[in-house]
Amino acid sequence: MSNVILGHLYDINKEVMKQFNPYDPVILNQKCKEIAEKIWNMDKPSYWMLLCRERNDYTVIRACWDYEELVVAIRDCLINRGFVINITEQEDGNFEIWLRDFDTDENVVYYLFDYNEAIVEV
Repeated sequence: MSNVILGHLYDINKEVMKQFNPYDPVILNQKCKEIAEKIWNMDKPSYWMLLCRERNDYTVIRACWDYEELVVAIRDCLINRGFVINITEQEDGNFEIWLRDFDTDENVVYYLFDYNEAIVEV
């Protein structure tokens, strides 16, 4: 009987993502438009958080401006953090976004999710 050591699902996914090439600019822009369209169609203002626990990176996006500016903001937010290698909308309507670090080639996951319940405007 052979022993099989299984890592955590996150570690397995990090390895799988090594097989992916970064999105080309056209695909990345299309994916960002899909995200922006979903956000834009919500009640305004709409707050979304881009979160990477591994990097302790937390960004809140307030979507109440121009749609095209929202697309650019999402795209710029992602490409400033690394090469985008995969964006998947999850069953709960949130997004799982895998990025590859510019310097280390390490793959990390970000989540973009509805953050409206966490914001209190007075």
